[in-house]
Amino acid sequence: MRWQTELLYREVENGERQHPEEHHDEEHEHIHVEEAGDDHDGLPGGSEWEVYSQVIYTMNLHVDAGVRLVYVAGDSDLETGDRFRASPAVTVYFDSHRRSMLRAQYNYDDIDGGGEVR
Repeated sequence: MRWQTELLYREVENGERQHPEEHHDEEHEHIHVEEAGDDHDGLPGGSEWEVYSQVIYTMNLHVDAGVRLVYVAGDSDLETGDRFRASPAVTVYFDSHRRSMLRAQYNYDDIDGGGEVR
């Protein structure tokens, strides 16, 4: 069994926007920050705090099961709300070297207490 917890702090400067990547591997969650052009001048800057924790249980050489819980504290300057995500997943590996796999994952999002998004 593997357990990982991280606390992250992000700052977004004037004219930048963040785009979370929808691909979730079990070791890292990728965040891409893109520079906006001159047409986005005047956008506010701000910051966000995020904490996530995940547990992955390896049942045998071919099957992993896990869950990831994420909480992001939004920023009123960025017009982003608080967000909670729960993502349970099961991964089946087709070879003993774990090179090919199939993963089933469900994402439950709750943004600003507004209920499930997808």
